[in-house]
Amino acid sequence: MRSLWIAACAAVTLAGCAKEAPSGRGAAEGPNLLLVSLDTVRADALGTFGNPRALTPHLDRLARSGVTFSNAIAQAASTLPSHRSMFRSRVASRSTGDEPMLAEILRGAGWHTVAFTGGGNLSGELGFAVGFDQWEEADGGFDWALPRFAAWLDAREPGPFFAFLHTYDAHLPYDPPPPWAQRLDPDYQGWVTGAETRPLCRTLRELPVEEEWSGRTDLSARDRAHVRALYDAGVAALDSNVARLVRDLESRGLFDDLVIAVMSDHGEEFWDHGSVIHSHTVYQELVHVPLIVVSPEDRGHGVRGGVVRNLDIAPTLLDAAGLDAAPSHEGTSLRGVLRGAADRNRPAVSEMRQAKSLIDWPWKLIARREGGELYHLADDPGERRNLARELEPLAVRLGVALGDAVASGDVRELSGEDMSPELIERLKALGYLE
Repeated sequence: MRSLWIAACAAVTLAGCAKEAPSGRGAAEGPNLLLVSLDTVRADALGTFGNPRALTPHLDRLARSGVTFSNAIAQAASTLPSHRSMFRSRVASRSTGDEPMLAEILRGAGWHTVAFTGGGNLSGELGFAVGFDQWEEADGGFDWALPRFAAWLDAREPGPFFAFLHTYDAHLPYDPPPPWAQRLDPDYQGWVTGAETRPLCRTLRELPVEEEWSGRTDLSARDRAHVRALYDAGVAALDSNVARLVRDLESRGLFDDLVIAVMSDHGEEFWDHGSVIHSHTVYQELVHVPLIVVSPEDRGHGVRGGVVRNLDIAPTLLDAAGLDAAPSHEGTSLRGVLRGAADRNRPAVSEMRQAKSLIDWPWKLIARREGGELYHLADDPGERRNLARELEPLAVRLGVALGDAVASGDVRELSGEDMSPELIERLKALGYLE
């Protein structure tokens, strides 16, 4: 199936992209917008996406008040390329840096723009602060970010705002604060601890480990279940902060008139395909992510099952603000679906390292240099039965379509060149630099 990769790469076309942002329709008049990025949260970690553990009552309640997109796909399996794709509404390999960022467009139309993030692979030093009047980043997660956002809300100037909140609270190491760590797996008596999950998982992935580490990797099924329980506990702790965010907004009378999008940039693998963490494949556990949108006029339209993309988020928020999408945007607004229009499946591309995938529902093609894989997601959501040889004409057709949608280069993380020592250390702590 090497021909699939050749077909995908041979068919690549590079479209030109516009640098100018669209002009606003009624600048400085429109709704407040909030975009929340829950880094490393896979879709099935949330109750509304099928998790039976009831970990996320507050996110689930938020989902019920708006629209839940149960088949949202991230365009990359790592923080930097995924967010870059989302903010520019471009597939990861075609986000060149010349396209306008979402915050640039909104600020140009009169919105106040502010961000409180975990930095690292989403650092302002890497270009993500472009378009923001105020960009702050720190390691403290939502415990650090939410009080600062609340203070900013109290001191803000008149006019609509766009706020971006991002947290690594669910990211490796899976070491949630008490009582969350003990609540989900209180009977575990093994040797795995939350603090050890970072060196453990990096050792399992054969990645460099700086910490003192015994190198033990003989995890039993019970140990593996505990690793997943620690991750789930981090998601539960994160959910409690979502409740805090909603309370802050409600107490200021902002929640009812706010347009909110809650998403994740990628998921996390727990031996779904024999490995752990993220940034190495484009299987569903890494690219199927939660997406919840709540807005005043689109409330309570339930769960929509059509395939959508993270690159649709920017056009959707611009549409909600009464602004046109940028000419360079490859995504489309979801406002029609939010208002109850008929659902439909959009073709969804994901990329990471040398792997590229296309979902043309119900089919999913994965193309690599060493071969291709084809799955029927409706019948095989776990991507276990590769049909590429059995249905080779279909696989080749999808490979050509994939090639038309992406650029030929690999989508990778950072090398560490031209970065401050502080950012390099932060990226190493997160596992993005070796």
